[in-house]
Amino acid sequence: MPVRPAASAAMPAATASAAPNPVAATSAQSTLSSLIPLPSPGVALVVPAGTVLWLACDASSMAERLSDDEIADRLPDGWTLDGDEIVRVYEFDDYLEGVAFASEVGELAEEEFHHPEIRIRYEEVEVRFTSHEAGGVTEQDIELAELCDGLR
Repeated sequence: MPVRPAASAAMPAATASAAPNPVAATSAQSTLSSLIPLPSPGVALVVPAGTVLWLACDASSMAERLSDDEIADRLPDGWTLDGDEIVRVYEFDDYLEGVAFASEVGELAEEEFHHPEIRIRYEEVEVRFTSHEAGGVTEQDIELAELCDGLR
């Protein structure tokens, strides 16, 4: 039998559940969304241990995939389209310079809550952006490519 966490002022008893299946927790899900404003992407929501949360995003807030023509029009210099990703290889004089750049890209990605694939080689760093939830390249990918270029 599941153990339910104790209710607190921050988490009313109706919203705390350790339901074994999603069907049983449907009412808790709707109760939760009406009692607690959901955080923005990248913001932590702290809840008691054992609490089950269903966080859904509104389809209207999902980024739309850009067409190949839109990507070609907006793609910053040095970037190319490779399948459903945009890619750029940055060149460096030495390995540690590339590692430092990759770290800066990682910090930027964390701030924007949109994480690229980064490959570090001896004198180059490859950065790849895509939006998996949209099934390809979105405006956010283009914007982050521009921000990466600004780090150079």
